[in-house]
Amino acid sequence: MGLLEPEILNRQGETAQAHDRLKAFHERIADPWYRALSGCLLDPELQVAVTAKAGDSPENLLTGHTALGLWAEGSGDVAGAIRHYREALMSYMDHRIEYDFALGRMKRLRQTVE
Repeated sequence: MGLLEPEILNRQGETAQAHDRLKAFHERIADPWYRALSGCLLDPELQVAVTAKAGDSPENLLTGHTALGLWAEGSGDVAGAIRHYREALMSYMDHRIEYDFALGRMKRLRQTVE
């Protein structure tokens, strides 16, 4: 499950368990992008640097902002989640499942706000 498991736990309000699983993921992942991404979920002060780095590739833009959107959503930050999902859609990678996920979540959150 990788990064998705702690994100779902966070979304379900299981914040302590989500943090533990995220920390375990961060410690075992070797991929530099996912290590940076999980690191910024653990330490929000790193988010600016990670989102700037996400712009280097459409794949990173999509995966990064989708992950940040779901984490923000789980933390109760609806406006932040919508903003991240919108950024993810700017990747124009509509053939990827993360794109469909970001689009669906953004639509759903907008309905709850209106």
